[in-house]
Amino acid sequence: DTNPAANCYQCGLSARRNKVVYGDGPNPALGAIVGEAPGQSENLYGRPFVGASGKLLREGLSSIGLDIPTEVYITNLVKCWPGHDAKGKQLAPNAEEIRTCTSLYLKGQLNAATPTLILAIGALAAKWLCGKALASSANQPWPGIGPAEGYAVIPLYHPAAVLRNRKKWGLTWEKGLKAVGRYLFPPPPSE
Repeated sequence: DTNPAANCYQCGLSARRNKVVYGDGPNPALGAIVGEAPGQSENLYGRPFVGASGKLLREGLSSIGLDIPTEVYITNLVKCWPGHDAKGKQLAPNAEEIRTCTSLYLKGQLNAATPTLILAIGALAAKWLCGKALASSANQPWPGIGPAEGYAVIPLYHPAAVLRNRKKWGLTWEKGLKAVGRYLFPPPPSE
């Protein structure tokens, strides 16, 4: 995947990045994953979802029959790491940073991937891609908005939230994976 954002300085996020984390995966793709922003590991390696969250996400999607390298395109709303606050917690990109990056890059990425389904990973991705709060929209398909207009979107809790709170494992994570599996691989109609 070529990286048209490699030399982007359109917002303040460019000041903190080590590498632009554009996207990874096939075009076209059966599914697309859109997270919030690259984390520290992604900033180091230049690929989306390569840390512990990415491992959980890839394992979960593989468990429902998705072949990540050949069927899933992975990216984020913004392409640059937003940094950490004084307590070491990753900062969230602000609305202007998201608006700039999604208009410059995400719409084109999704149009190139032409996914059957977009997985909006986390609260910000749910808000920007289907206009819904994660708590009320998780694990069910919605029509996409903004850069996801014309696509179906299923919001999922971020794997980092699941790793921090194991109560979310069965209630949200496994339920979300099953919803994705039913959408992409529906059972044949009964006779």
